[in-house]
Amino acid sequence: MPEIPPEILRLAAEQTRELTNAEAIHVFATIKQTLEKLGLVGIITVDPKVQAQELTQSVGEEITRMIGQQKELESQFEELISAQHTLRQLPNKTKLRQNQTELQHVAEALRQSTKQLCRNLKDNPNVAENMAKVAAERQALSLLLSNALNELEVFRKITPIIESVLAQEAAKVQMEQTIEHERTTSSAVKQLRNDLKDEK
Repeated sequence: MPEIPPEILRLAAEQTRELTNAEAIHVFATIKQTLEKLGLVGIITVDPKVQAQELTQSVGEEITRMIGQQKELESQFEELISAQHTLRQLPNKTKLRQNQTELQHVAEALRQSTKQLCRNLKDNPNVAENMAKVAAERQALSLLLSNALNELEVFRKITPIIESVLAQEAAKVQMEQTIEHERTTSSAVKQLRNDLKDEK
């Protein structure tokens, strides 16, 4: 678990109040039950390598299915394009219009399918790495909840949870500020380039 800055610890201590007996019992039972479920999840997980292999295979099967669907749509598209030459020769243009409408639908389906396939290929995760990250997150959460239980038993407070929440909120605000600063800087650089271009 990342180290929490002193100002967050101070703020958490100020915001944490002592719970009543009824509140403490209720919170204790809830946290204990959550810890038991987290422990159960940790026990029932399969070997990470086996699980990663199964997930990778599942993702691979989904991508293979999507490629098959893509090929079908491409065949339909080609057939419709080929049929247009013959349909243009006919005096009645109703079938040509139907062909063009169908061609538009297939083209849109093909566009969506390509977009989805690209997204899946791009997002294809490193499954083993993600699973290790999930396991680490679960351990960190278990540790946090265990600390909260100890604090609750001794002081009837849940300071560790409040510290964690405040730290996450502070990190989120800092991230948003960084993104905004990057955006502002990028915009200023773009403006300077434009000004330089105008000067030249």
